Amino acid sequence: MSLLRRLTGSADTPQSSEPVKEIKPPRKVYKYTVIECILNDYEPVREVKHAKPEVHYLLITDSKKLKSKTWDVHHISEYPCLDEIKDFIGILNYVRYHPFEFADTNVAIYIDASMLINKPLDKLYEDFVNSNSDIGLAIHPYRTNVYDELHAWQRARGLSAEDVNAQMKLFGKTAFNKAVLFQSGLIIRRNVKIVNIIDDITWSFLKLTAVDCYSTRLDQTVLTYVLATYFSGVKFFLFTQHLIQSSYITWCKHGSDQPILIDKRYYIRPSVFGVYVNPYMIEPLSEPAKNKII
Repeated sequence: MSLLRRLTGSADTPQSSEPVKEIKPPRKVYKYTVIECILNDYEPVREVKHAKPEVHYLLITDSKKLKSKTWDVHHISEYPCLDEIKDFIGILNYVRYHPFEFADTNVAIYIDASMLINKPLDKLYEDFVNSNSDIGLAIHPYRTNVYDELHAWQRARGLSAEDVNAQMKLFGKTAFNKAVLFQSGLIIRRNVKIVNIIDDITWSFLKLTAVDCYSTRLDQTVLTYVLATYFSGVKFFLFTQHLIQSSYITWCKHGSDQPILIDKRYYIRPSVFGVYVNPYMIEPLSEPAKNKII
């Protein structure tokens, strides 16, 4: 009999009553996060070209079959914050307006799944950070106020009269500077208190104006209203359609990688909130495009 057994009356190798602790590898630290959302198989996966290992490309989906070589794919069931939201528009807008519930970095770029990333977005990230801005948004290329956008969606995209009236009722409650319309297909943000408040208020109004769903379908009008009404002191990083029709990003036709073409004269808008601005350009305009600028 071994000495251990004589002294303890136990087997030579005593069994520990404590569970074995799983040793997890340290979480990778990323430079910034790019987030997109594909729900109901509405768009194909557009693989990131020249993806960089220090950037987190996060794709959130309801599909358990979706795979990607460049996106870090996560199912919506992994996020308890999405459990109560049962419609696709609600989930999409929750992700769009709560990026830091999904991203671990201090800067996050939300990008529509209709956009193809052709080159690393490091320049956009660095220029945004160096500007000390809070939030980066695109100025709408055609329309200049929320009312025109509502009616355009009603005519061209089948937005219901109930949806339009719900937003009109909201916009009528408070006086605000109507001389602007932002887009929400690409938003770059810092994880700071003022930005989180903007997102929380926008989300609350998206729910408030929803008709027969969790969140209203048209969100950029509500975002514009929130920014124009409550947040005049926010430092904006403004860009135009140029960014999503550049060598960095291609805005694609539904279901394909074919670009959506917009007259390049709309890259420049004369003013935001009635003040002329020089929007951010990620690369110089071509000479033909310059000649078309109004």
